Amino acid sequence: MIFNSTVIGASHKEIGKECQDYSITWKNRSGSIKIAAVSDGHGGEAYYNSALGSHIACKVAVETLKEFAASVSSIKSGVEESIVKTICGSIIARWNDEVDDLRGSNSVKTFGCTLIAYLQTKKYWIGIQIGDGKFVTLSRRGQWSQPIPWDDRCILNYTTSMCDESALDEFRCAIGFTEPKAVFLSSDGIDSTFDDGELLYNFLRCILDTACKEGREKICVDLPVALTHFSEVGSKDDMSIAMVLNKRKSK
Repeated sequence: MIFNSTVIGASHKEIGKECQDYSITWKNRSGSIKIAAVSDGHGGEAYYNSALGSHIACKVAVETLKEFAASVSSIKSGVEESIVKTICGSIIARWNDEVDDLRGSNSVKTFGCTLIAYLQTKKYWIGIQIGDGKFVTLSRRGQWSQPIPWDDRCILNYTTSMCDESALDEFRCAIGFTEPKAVFLSSDGIDSTFDDGELLYNFLRCILDTACKEGREKICVDLPVALTHFSEVGSKDDMSIAMVLNKRKSK
């Protein structure tokens, strides 16, 4: 099962500002390949095209990961770093190409955004991230973890970005070969509300329980309502979340 939800933040509603988050999930017909992406456009006045930037980031990430999964059926130990560099380099190049086609006299910086993306196949999974937000996995033994290393440069209102000249060096990653029970990608509007730890995991556990017990249709209706509520009482920010749920272990 895959699903995603993005809602406009309470503070954006108040001033008539557009939602700057974006999220996508995709799987092939058999479900053997699953992809998720979440991007958060920067909120400062200098980033007035960031809503479009986040949309482009998710779009090119999914395109790149689909192509990678179609061409690489397995990953050998020891080549993980070069593989991730190739994927991230392709995403950055595509993002810049699409931004260049649209920006006119505007700076690339005005499209600035973060990106978290996830690819899962039968034999491996890859998570990549630039900027803030959370990448959380739940193992089949019930252990929560955040396998992508945190970047200490992402603090308060500062974050690394797709628009940085050094974006390729700023991407972080995690690679695994054991299928997790669930994977969550979320923008910083989520962790600004639930912090980092048990409160966040309890929120994700509620989403997981609803999805498992009541199905995708129910969670797709309920989650936007819940995110809107938590934005109002919490961060006031846009909120995005994408989830990949593996109900049964792939053979």
